[in-house]
Amino acid sequence: MLRKVFNYIKNEIQLTREYYQGLSTPVSALGSNDEVEIRYQGLTFKAPKPIANEEYQRMRQAHEAWLEAHYDLNTAEGIQSIPERSDLPRPPNVDSGGFRNYTCDVDYYLRLKSSIFEEAGNIRLAILCLRKSNAIRMVSKRGYKKDDYYMLVRLLARSGFTEEAQTEKLKIDQFFHGYTMDNLIGIGPKLTEQELRAEDDIIAFEAQRGIDKRDYKWLQGALPDICPKSYSGYRRMKKGNTKNYQIIVAKAKEMGREIL
Repeated sequence: MLRKVFNYIKNEIQLTREYYQGLSTPVSALGSNDEVEIRYQGLTFKAPKPIANEEYQRMRQAHEAWLEAHYDLNTAEGIQSIPERSDLPRPPNVDSGGFRNYTCDVDYYLRLKSSIFEEAGNIRLAILCLRKSNAIRMVSKRGYKKDDYYMLVRLLARSGFTEEAQTEKLKIDQFFHGYTMDNLIGIGPKLTEQELRAEDDIIAFEAQRGIDKRDYKWLQGALPDICPKSYSGYRRMKKGNTKNYQIIVAKAKEMGREIL
């Protein structure tokens, strides 16, 4: 128990992931001469200087190229074959001053790949990426929030796989036991009753979001003259049940498409 409390305090002091995800440029491989003094919530510690955006982009491309070369991240077999452990290979010399560069972890990169696959319409690979990322994180427990794991649930729901979404949500809920972060399970803090109630709505919300996106894509091709110019515009129109939206629903029905 004492070790758990120590690790909790250590996590609060380092503030590794939360701080550096808030910076415009995350951690890079810099030497001690490139460190600055940071104050956060009354604590003072050394941290690497942020770098120019151009340099950061160059480094990110190199890191991603390393991951692509060392893992098969573009086939189902390759993604599924990645071991689920905390010491997976990652680009060398990417950490500095005791701060871990989480963007160089393969579980982090798998989430980026998932978004790319979803955008390209390859939902199967998108799902496999998030499923593998969650499995690695459940073993590693590096301080990710429960909501980060729900990224898989949301993808399944908006892709029309609501039963699978329910299964994955239950798995995640059982893993967290009501706690907020994977490295604080058994220590605290826990989710509030309000936060737990909000979780009950994510599958229905994302499922409807998926339906709306598919309807909007159909409208772009079938009724381009009356289709809103943006998806956000379509959502506002639908939410307000405007006269133009009612016209769209009627026209779509004439063509055999039921807009829900």
